[in-house]
Amino acid sequence: MLVWGGAKWPVDQEPFDIDWSGQLGTDTVVGSAWSILSGDSQLQIVGNTFTTTRTQITLAGGTEDANYILQNIVTTAAGNTLSERVVLPMGTGPKAGDLVPLSRALDWLGLTSDPDCAVQRIISGISGQVTNYLGYSLAKADYTRTFDGEGTRLLFVPDLPLNSVSAVTIDGHVIPVSANGSFNPGYSANAYAVAVKGYRFTRGFQNVTLAYNSGYATVPDDIVQACLNWIKDLYLQKQMTAIPTNVTSVRAGDTQYEFANPGLSTTSKMAQDDPQIPVTVLGTLSSYKRTTPAQGVWP
Repeated sequence: MLVWGGAKWPVDQEPFDIDWSGQLGTDTVVGSAWSILSGDSQLQIVGNTFTTTRTQITLAGGTEDANYILQNIVTTAAGNTLSERVVLPMGTGPKAGDLVPLSRALDWLGLTSDPDCAVQRIISGISGQVTNYLGYSLAKADYTRTFDGEGTRLLFVPDLPLNSVSAVTIDGHVIPVSANGSFNPGYSANAYAVAVKGYRFTRGFQNVTLAYNSGYATVPDDIVQACLNWIKDLYLQKQMTAIPTNVTSVRAGDTQYEFANPGLSTTSKMAQDDPQIPVTVLGTLSSYKRTTPAQGVWP
């Protein structure tokens, strides 16, 4: 099965072709038919042409980040029928939770473009893994969440850092704001938790509601750099899966891998999609990881 190297974008109408000369010999193409074997109905065939050795299909639409399988059946002047299946990858754009811009990742890799969207897919993939590991989204956003009261005066929020609190409600009662350091009844907050004076987060099920803003206006530089290093590792590993046996090194940007023996065997090549977070990246993320305290009580 073939794979068209360049990804198609849903908004574009593009031609794709297959060169049959290697299978034809002295024979020639006299007919060509295309069909979409798998994928949704968003991808449409809008053109079908051929020459004596090459067939071409023009496609419109499609769904972002999907893969379609198409089949081309040709008839030849000698009365033969040839068939080929091909995978069409659709393009994928930046996601809301991406931690690194595509342009910065391309610069770090020493690339000028991402025609098959491989780098963008890596960015979105590791951004999701980082978010899952940290336990919260790094992006600045407003939240309204409901919690179980535990009889404490301190309630840790799951989204960090906590920038501001706009409302606190306990058992349906609105709690006033109290300036940090004052003795007035009400609530105050730091970067991790909301505290109340003169009140308690009384025990109950989903009886505490907080409205607050948390997250970073821009992703911290050390996290961006850790992500860039991880992106480069995954990109190089992906390239290694197709290294010829006479290659002794691979370079991406300012990073280069040297091989003791030329090429990589099928048993020694690095995994293309290793889900493990590298140790060097974990070292950076650990200081940002949310940990749930055993008890949030002010004496």
